[in-house]
Formats: sequence, C-alpha cells, structure tokens
Amino acid sequence: MVYASDLLHCAEGLSDSPKAAGYLMEMAKVMVDRSLECMSPS
Repeated sequence: MVYASDLLHCAEGLSDSPKAAGYLMEMAKVMVDRSLECMSPS
C-alpha cells in the first residue's frame, strides 16, 4: 500500500505529462486491487 501511495504521489506531480500520470495511477490501482484480492481470496 505504501508503494501504491508513492506512485500516486508521483503521479500528482506530473501535471505536465497526463499520459505518464495516468500510467502511474493505473499501476497503483492494480497494486491496490491485487492487495485486496489477497486479503479476501475467492
């Protein structure tokens, strides 16, 4: 979760590069989703 937070913090600073910011946000989302899946496996 800390790494996902770091990615979002970095994305926040990339206002001049929305494509790069979007990529970092997507990476953070995947990390959070996978963490949640591990906490409650189906």
